[in-house]
Amino acid sequence: MDHLTNVTLLSAVKQLNPEQQQCIALRFLQGFSVTETAQAMGKN
Repeated sequence: MDHLTNVTLLSAVKQLNPEQQQCIALRFLQGFSVTETAQAMGKN
């Protein structure tokens, strides 16, 4: 079941634009806070 969930999640992330993908990667793979993510992406 976990494998199926991961495949589905990866498929959904691939449909996002590159900036959205970067945001997901920073927040959930790198563990950045919202503030850290915004700073890393040059957003406020």
